[in-house]
Amino acid sequence: MKTHFAPLAAIGIVASLAIAPLATTASEGDTTPTTLKGEVIDTACYLEKGARGDKHRQCALNCLSSGIPPSLLTDDGKLYLLLPPHGPRDAYDKVKGMAAEVVTVKGRLMSSGGMEALEVTAVE
Repeated sequence: MKTHFAPLAAIGIVASLAIAPLATTASEGDTTPTTLKGEVIDTACYLEKGARGDKHRQCALNCLSSGIPPSLLTDDGKLYLLLPPHGPRDAYDKVKGMAAEVVTVKGRLMSSGGMEALEVTAVE
């Protein structure tokens, strides 16, 4: 299996920097749950080379377990960064093991600077 640590590290750093503004610009009292359905992907390989699906599953699992953030790719082509909640992380941890699977995710939708994210509270 070939890995791309330098580009993955750079993408991880950029994603980490993008997360902080999301937390501060989301509506403070908005806890309305949102439900989204799509494929769980590893953000780095998808952004770098469009990698997804069953052929990429093992690589995605490796990337997600090494700290690359998961995202959800919906049928309409929208990409949502998946974030852990400030409380229990069970659903978020579970979604990281579901690479290449189509899942239904519930949580709080956040948006800032053109990036959309979902704080994961449940996954099926």
